[in-house]
Amino acid sequence: MSRVVLAVMLAVVACFTLLGVATTARAQEQPPDGYAHYWPGACVEAVARNDQFETRGQLDTGRYTPAADTMLTTSVEIAKACVAVFSVDSVRARDLILLARAYFAAGEIDAAQTAIARRIVVDSARPDSTRAHTFADIIAAYIDANPARLDDVQRTLTALDSVPGSDAAYWQFTAHDAISQWARRVKDDALFTREANAMVEVGKRLSQHDRVEFAGRLISAYWYLADIAGTEADSSGPAKAIIARARTDLADIPDLDRAFMNLDLMANFFGQKSPYVSADTWFHPADTPPGDTIHPRPGKVSIIVSQGMATRYATPIFRRLQTVLPDTVDITFIHTAYGYFRRGPLKPEEETLAVQSYFRDTLNAPGTLAIVVPRIEVLPDGRRIPVRTRNQLVYGANVGIGILVVDRNGVIRRTFPGLEPWTELDIEDLLRKIQ
Repeated sequence: MSRVVLAVMLAVVACFTLLGVATTARAQEQPPDGYAHYWPGACVEAVARNDQFETRGQLDTGRYTPAADTMLTTSVEIAKACVAVFSVDSVRARDLILLARAYFAAGEIDAAQTAIARRIVVDSARPDSTRAHTFADIIAAYIDANPARLDDVQRTLTALDSVPGSDAAYWQFTAHDAISQWARRVKDDALFTREANAMVEVGKRLSQHDRVEFAGRLISAYWYLADIAGTEADSSGPAKAIIARARTDLADIPDLDRAFMNLDLMANFFGQKSPYVSADTWFHPADTPPGDTIHPRPGKVSIIVSQGMATRYATPIFRRLQTVLPDTVDITFIHTAYGYFRRGPLKPEEETLAVQSYFRDTLNAPGTLAIVVPRIEVLPDGRRIPVRTRNQLVYGANVGIGILVVDRNGVIRRTFPGLEPWTELDIEDLLRKIQ
């Protein structure tokens, strides 16, 4: 919740800050007339914009390290200058939590706590649903503080969970979800497991409408619970048990067949031999022996990467992962040709050349590129649709599996649905474990 809600709030903020905020030439420069015309949300937005400005060139060198995740000096300076124009007593009650976020960014913890305390007092006589909403927003602010304030999170979560009524369940669900997502980012599996299970239990008290709306979050929680259980046991049994529980718990939510196909595929991969990648065209690094078409490569720790993962953002991460082990890691990127690649329509041979050029010349991506041209099926009404390729069937590409890590014996040790900043650390730890 915290990241999504904050993103929405910041989008609204951007509409109201007008030219005084939006046209600042450099994100870290103070507006010519200072911050007198700002409201607390604009301070939060200014800090976020500066963070983006200061880190925009760090893709090639930036390795996600949650333990060292601290505020940028320039962002702290902006926050300090911005909050100096406010006082807790003069700010509207509805803006107090945003003010607390800005105080946290400025390192003014006591002022942030005062703003939060005032908001709690203001809401004390309001309906339970309003109080629950406020507690959830406060939890999000504590989580997003840098560093996160876990004791305050737990204290506020206890207050939130004690609010009665079905309306409060919505906010209890989103709060537990926000904490579980934070736990994933910092690799705290114990906290994630506790909060994800709590979220699932609260989810049983949601209205049917909200259960359908939050189906994706519930599936995600079960995915990572199964992933953690399967990884800890290094076998599929515990993962399958959690998925069986998910089927029972989510039986009332329609249209989850594809989601459970993804879950089943992920669980079945634990401890299974990896199939070999198939391709119509192989594109290898310059030092690769001719005729190398066996991937994952026997005797090497390997990473199989599905469609869409070779990007400017992901390539530096895979470059670093390739060199984690002394004898390097064999990385294979799979690309399925659909007739378009950054432009189109393209013939298969044109797309092959375009993908190769982007992969090597633009990205300088590591490893091997496997390009597959799917067979086209013509339906009775004349529509032409691509038939799912063997890679998509056996690896789960396009159905929830993004990355597979394979040990030297060809056994799949773990799968990942996609690539997030913290995923690099998970993969790196696994590579060292199985080397």
